[in-house]
Amino acid sequence: MTNRSKTLRDALLKKERTLGLLANLTKMKSDGSIKDEQYQSMDAGYRQTIDSLSHEIDSIKNGISTDLQAKEKELDDYKQELSNLTIRQKVGEISASEFQRMEKRLKNKIEKTEKDISTLETLASVNSSSEIAASVPEVTKTQSITSGIKGSMTISDLLSRAFELYKENPIIAVPSLLPVAWSILSTMLLAAFVVGTTSMPYMYDSEDAIMAWIGGMMSGTAVFFIVFWSLLVLAEGITIEMIQDAFEGGQADLGRSWQLTKGKLGSLIAVAIVVPVILFLGYVLFVIPGLILTLLLFFVAQAIMIDNKGALESLGASYEFVKANLTDSAIVALVSIAIYFVVSMIPLIGFLLVLVAIPYFIALSTIFYIDRR
Repeated sequence: MTNRSKTLRDALLKKERTLGLLANLTKMKSDGSIKDEQYQSMDAGYRQTIDSLSHEIDSIKNGISTDLQAKEKELDDYKQELSNLTIRQKVGEISASEFQRMEKRLKNKIEKTEKDISTLETLASVNSSSEIAASVPEVTKTQSITSGIKGSMTISDLLSRAFELYKENPIIAVPSLLPVAWSILSTMLLAAFVVGTTSMPYMYDSEDAIMAWIGGMMSGTAVFFIVFWSLLVLAEGITIEMIQDAFEGGQADLGRSWQLTKGKLGSLIAVAIVVPVILFLGYVLFVIPGLILTLLLFFVAQAIMIDNKGALESLGASYEFVKANLTDSAIVALVSIAIYFVVSMIPLIGFLLVLVAIPYFIALSTIFYIDRR
């Protein structure tokens, strides 16, 4: 939303400035201080710019209208969920304490969504940059985690809040253990299979038997990677949901987060397939495009889990988010990567420390996303 607001304001400012230049040009023509040929050439150029900016403004407002419809649907969904929550508590599905925590979270979401709708309605109706400055004053601020401007978290705030949230809710580490447990179990099964089959040499007295063994190994490896990748995606989704709960004043709830993540698993798996392909192609093109794409697609999982975006929508949402918070997003990504490499290089325990640190990396990017979206 912030990005659309800034883009609209910039387009209106450019149009207003061009209109002012055109007015000055017309005055010069009336005063006879400019030749007809010069006037006609510059007049045509200014009018073309104004037409182009008018089309850009209309396009931006169409996007705002689309966002407004999505927010209105989101508000209806939250209100319905709140209504259902009351019934779930009355029938005994959830406890009173769970109801209070979940009710508080939903009411916070409803309040924020209503504010977003009000802002979008204002933006859809403005006709000048001054109206945006008066009605949506936060658009005129330059928010940066390195500047410490009120209303945004500094880099120090982000790092410390992510650590505190992890310390207060160690349960957020549990989902990350799923792919680890699968890796250990799969390794044990593979070892048992290899030892068991190689101890029976009579099974490989023909080419068909050897090919069958190779096929079995390849199939097993494929199954391992498919399940491992799916568990990684599932773990990230559950962790993001728990972090959002905890950050917004609730308590990280593994069971509830699992229920919410199940409905978004298809989108998570889709981006888990598409994004690596995009990044691979980017890194093939001399690395730099890959680095840029890594940053632009850094928040796709957050867009799915927090903003209920679909797989394709999440790619665009992450791109728009990073574009609106370019410097800050780069800092968060670089800090996460730096911590990862430092921790992984610690002898003997580096691998284990990385596993422990993964929820912290997710917390850092998720808190940043919630703070700036």
